[in-house]
Amino acid sequence: MMSTKEKIVCESIKKTTKRISVIDNILNAEPLSDIIQLRKEGQKILDDNRDDNQKLAELIKPYAKKEKELFRIAKIQTDSTLELINEKVKLSSELGDLKNELYFIEQRYNANR
Repeated sequence: MMSTKEKIVCESIKKTTKRISVIDNILNAEPLSDIIQLRKEGQKILDDNRDDNQKLAELIKPYAKKEKELFRIAKIQTDSTLELINEKVKLSSELGDLKNELYFIEQRYNANR
């Protein structure tokens, strides 16, 4: 059975790890090359469905949504790269501290058995 302190530390580790993962995904993304690929695929759909505007609109809609998301990521990368790196460093340090704390909690629990 976990103590309250252990539960809080475990939950903090989970949240910190998730945020680091989100930051890594943003920093490692290549949205502009993905946009180029998306537009190539969109052009192929356009070429194949020139006569049916309704079908074309339905087929292109997910591509437009994805492109919008990729532009959002590109803007975040452009505007916030330094802030994201600083946040990741801070969170990584915090994660190390949390893991150390969890280790000591577990050691105290095992010593009291």
